[in-house]
Amino acid sequence: MDVLDVRLMASQRMDDSDEGGGRMSGEEILDGALNAIFPDIDRIAATVGRVNLRKVFPAVMTHSRETYYGSHVIISEPPTDDKVQCLLFSTGSPSDRRADAVDRIEGYIVQGPRYIGYLWGPHPDGMRTITIIQPEQTSPPEFGTVLYLEERDVNDQVLHYEYVKLISVDDVVRTFVIATDKGTVTVRRRVVTCEIYTPLSHAYTGGEVVETTYPQDLRSWIYSTVATDRTNYYGISRLISDAAEGDTQIRVDSIFAQLVPTNRSETVLADVDLANDVSDQAPYGSVTLTLSDSIVSGKTFDIGRIISPGTLRITRSTYTWTDDGLGNLMRNGQVEGFVSYADGKITYTSVPTLGTSSITITFTPGFMRPWVRYTDARIVGPNNQGYSWVMTLQPPPTVGSVIVDYRSQERWYRLVDNCNGALIPLVEGAGGGTINYQTGTITITCGALPDVGSMIIAYWSVASDVFSAVVSTDNPPAGQQAHDVAQFIIYAGHSDIAPGTFSISWTVGENHYTLTDDGHGNLTGTGGTGEIQYAEGVITLWPDELPDPGTTFDLAYNYGSATVKTFTGLTLDGNGNVNINVEEPIVPGSLRILYAGNAVITGINEYTDAWTITEKWPRLWVWNWWWRRGVGAQDYGMDQEAVERGYAVTALNTARLLRHLRDDGAGNLSDMARTPVSASIDYNTGAIQFAPDWETNVHVKVGGYYDWQMREDEDQHYITFSNHLFTEEASRRYSYTQVEQRTYPVVPDLGYPVKVSYYSTEGANYVEETVGGSLVLHANAGFSRRLVEGGVSITLDGVTYWDRLGTVYRYADDGKSLIACGTVDKSSGTITMDTWAINSRSNSVSIWALTTTDKQVTTSLIFRIPGKLRPGTLNIVAALLDGTEINVTAGTDGRIVHSNAYGFVNYSTGVVTIAFGTWMSPASAYVDEVWYDVGNVDEVNDRVLRPQAVDTDTLRYSCVLDTDIPLDADLIGINPTRLPPDGKVPIYREGYIAIVHHSLSDVLPTVSPGDQVTLSRGDIDYVELRDQENAVLPLSLYTVDKANGVVTFNDGADLSIYVQPFTAIHRREDMVLLTQVDITGLLRFTPALRHSYPAYATYVSSALVTGALQAAVHNVFTQKSWTGEWSDTRIGDPTTANYDVVNYPIEVWNDGAIEERWAIVFTSSTDFYVAGETVGVIANGNTASDCAPINPATSQPYFIIRSGGWGMGWAAGNCLRFNTSAAHAPIWVARTILPGAQYGQQDSVTIQIRGDAN
Repeated sequence: MDVLDVRLMASQRMDDSDEGGGRMSGEEILDGALNAIFPDIDRIAATVGRVNLRKVFPAVMTHSRETYYGSHVIISEPPTDDKVQCLLFSTGSPSDRRADAVDRIEGYIVQGPRYIGYLWGPHPDGMRTITIIQPEQTSPPEFGTVLYLEERDVNDQVLHYEYVKLISVDDVVRTFVIATDKGTVTVRRRVVTCEIYTPLSHAYTGGEVVETTYPQDLRSWIYSTVATDRTNYYGISRLISDAAEGDTQIRVDSIFAQLVPTNRSETVLADVDLANDVSDQAPYGSVTLTLSDSIVSGKTFDIGRIISPGTLRITRSTYTWTDDGLGNLMRNGQVEGFVSYADGKITYTSVPTLGTSSITITFTPGFMRPWVRYTDARIVGPNNQGYSWVMTLQPPPTVGSVIVDYRSQERWYRLVDNCNGALIPLVEGAGGGTINYQTGTITITCGALPDVGSMIIAYWSVASDVFSAVVSTDNPPAGQQAHDVAQFIIYAGHSDIAPGTFSISWTVGENHYTLTDDGHGNLTGTGGTGEIQYAEGVITLWPDELPDPGTTFDLAYNYGSATVKTFTGLTLDGNGNVNINVEEPIVPGSLRILYAGNAVITGINEYTDAWTITEKWPRLWVWNWWWRRGVGAQDYGMDQEAVERGYAVTALNTARLLRHLRDDGAGNLSDMARTPVSASIDYNTGAIQFAPDWETNVHVKVGGYYDWQMREDEDQHYITFSNHLFTEEASRRYSYTQVEQRTYPVVPDLGYPVKVSYYSTEGANYVEETVGGSLVLHANAGFSRRLVEGGVSITLDGVTYWDRLGTVYRYADDGKSLIACGTVDKSSGTITMDTWAINSRSNSVSIWALTTTDKQVTTSLIFRIPGKLRPGTLNIVAALLDGTEINVTAGTDGRIVHSNAYGFVNYSTGVVTIAFGTWMSPASAYVDEVWYDVGNVDEVNDRVLRPQAVDTDTLRYSCVLDTDIPLDADLIGINPTRLPPDGKVPIYREGYIAIVHHSLSDVLPTVSPGDQVTLSRGDIDYVELRDQENAVLPLSLYTVDKANGVVTFNDGADLSIYVQPFTAIHRREDMVLLTQVDITGLLRFTPALRHSYPAYATYVSSALVTGALQAAVHNVFTQKSWTGEWSDTRIGDPTTANYDVVNYPIEVWNDGAIEERWAIVFTSSTDFYVAGETVGVIANGNTASDCAPINPATSQPYFIIRSGGWGMGWAAGNCLRFNTSAAHAPIWVARTILPGAQYGQQDSVTIQIRGDAN
């Protein structure tokens, strides 16, 4: 076999029509011929870009069956214009057309799991925006996301579908009032408006806002998508650093090549809140529901509670479904529905239709909270790059809260906590891991090799941030009574009620109850207990029997009017008491006093530890009572927000509180928490003395410093998480580990007024009235911790209630319908019941509440922005605990520098690391401090960063994203919607064959047969001779001593047909197997290099392996009846006759055979026709003659069947089946023209077919 026997052949149609490509033609693509593969670049293509696709065939054109071993194809020289790039790929089909190849290319993105959301209303074709309705708790899609839209008919059959790429995303949460069979219902939904890259090709019916996650009759479905990388691409890149003999790694300028041209666009992200909804598993244990219901596709069942991922199990007879932790409802390994965990909704999509029967549903409730998670990370460097990682999260994470992100080949992958100690991938094949919730150790196995310079990022939440407590009327908290936990709050029509004149009556069933006041605020009598606040006119009552919803109460009392006096300039006497005289009589039980005090929070790290006052007295209704008497928040240097919170932060670690005192009618004072106050009251003279000091309860969030393991990669300019900023030394990180309950003294601040309310005469006005009452439960029983979403479980009269999105629900008697029963104020922990079930009328109430402190803090943070950032546009704002505002914009170099913050943003990956603190100088003065870290030392300015916490509620960022927007599909020749956002594909992968090669050319002197010429170098691997017309000289004319670089022309060689002088192109090369490919361009391989290579003059080509090329016949069998089905195994019975393949083998040659399945179908006992699967019927024949149908592309037979092999016994309908293999392979060549390419200029790309022959 000579080098000239291996040729590059054109396909049937060399153009960019849908019919381009096809089988191999007989036209050879001549070396060096102009426009042999691609046309000239026209002005339009040079302006907007274009993708040309051409199908070619490396072919062995010998009239023999010689084998071309180990054949492979490379691009050995790229185009000179860097705005033009070429790639190789193969679909494996010898007959496919351009439309098929385009479909293969566009298959980079395929349909994934169903998206939790749907199109809002009709969407006609041609629209450039889509609007999605989705649950409030779910995050909107990121811009650049590709979604799959599908329209189905009433029989659930797909009518049409398409992929859409989002180029902008805006979302807002809206409240909708919708009509249901149960009346009007208020729901909150996230409305997402997305601009899409190409207009909709089809119309979609969409759906309206409904109470469930999806409308019952929805026909338009949205699916997320996953990347499959179903096509491998091969190309060429330059070596960018010298390589030496023996090296096992090199670096190229890029591992990617441009497949489709793109343009840049800007997307502005403004004031993005860094808090997100964190899901955790509630400690209530599992819940089991038994109900009677049907299971059919398209049905949505609302459990009504947040579901912890991985805990759902549905059983009906022999059928069992479980969730996979990712939102898919699984049975026998198949997806048959999906679960919206945050909504508590289960939707069946492809289940068997099962009629009404008993169903058991078991799950563990979850809860949600808006949170800035704890973060941890590891930098991927050249020395630690690998698939497996171990991290220890401190403090340890709560169940269900862990998320891990990693980046491979410029794409982020996410692993999530399935609540069962496992990390599972959102995209199949993306890896996995394990979680030890006790130690915090997580193991991570990445499904793809992480990029050098990227980060493995972990996010989680911790148990110390959430408090779990049970309060009940049977066992109220210390200092509280049953009616502090559960109470009917009744507002009299008048305030300033005269002590000793009040009575309240109500009826439960046939029982009538009455309570009266004892003159000291206590209600006594039959049927319950309670209190009355005389001055405020507020009654709190807890009946012995649970009344019906809507029960009214009959009140009778005398009332008068109060006097409010203001005292300023007061001082403490020698005993620390305040003395006041209103100088007139005070009716016992009517006295109220309001004054201010300051608490100084000591014994904490003032820079990092956070605190929250947990007692919330006076209650807001008490404050409103003062407000109606002309007392304003401004009188105490506070705003209304501080009043509602219960205190104001006035200085670093200092709070101002208000205290509301009341008398019991017997000369004693106490505050709203019933804490006694040392006091004396002379009701006759109006003289009052009291001790104003008190104590308050404070939650203090504390932690400690831990050794940190991250390092700075100086090449990538990454700043590590937490405080490690400048060096590669070990660093220290501050982590919050627990929340402590502490008590601090409150010192009265008499610089503010003391307000006194009382009345001096008994109320003379008598009234009888009937009023309603509100059943109010106090999950916090006096404390101000905030309730988390889904964090309340109530048992009232033996019936269970729970919260969701601010509403209290219970199940109806059928066990499946939901009944809204009340509302929850998460800030105060107050639960107001509008209706409730009557069971045994038990007045026993228990409340399991999950709460958190108002203030969440962090000293450092890692977060990921979804996209590539425009350098210099990232702005971060936050506030330190003392209120100091941080407003910093990152520099164009990525560094974040501020007097109270330092960090780095990687504009390419979107990863931001930032630490907050105060610069202390000189650095040497703080070496012995526990927080000192050499990694935080700024040696240039001789200072060290001391960690300081910020309030996470204040964390926001804004930036401009650089978005790659694909160009018009009609102009560029391919639809890029389903391709990578930047239009680039990898041309090197692990397991690829790569060729490292460096070529030189020498012009030889005029030679004659027998002459020897020494080339400019020896130790070469390949030599090719060309004449002045670019014709290649066959190897039969010369020999090469590659070691010494000597070319010898053979004696008798006929050189007369070639135009001298000849040019010798000689190459040094190494063929290697890639073992690791990194986004930085680093390629690791085996074996080691045999040569040294100079940078920039050396290319590295990835090889498309076509394997051994040889014509062959295989899979010969007979079939009694030809069915028309092309199967590689017999269908039915064999024939009684047979063909003698031993003595008369079917003959093929390299220059005639094609890749095809053949059938010789008999029409009689001797006559037959010849059919191929793709070429159709091509010939007729009979058993008396040799059958040799001609391949019109090469004018050689496809095969030869000798007549002597037929034998006897053939019958009409019999067939002989066999397959042939070709000595050529199909390859597609893609030329990508980027905007700005040159037109009208001659350029070329060199494609080399390589292999070995005997």
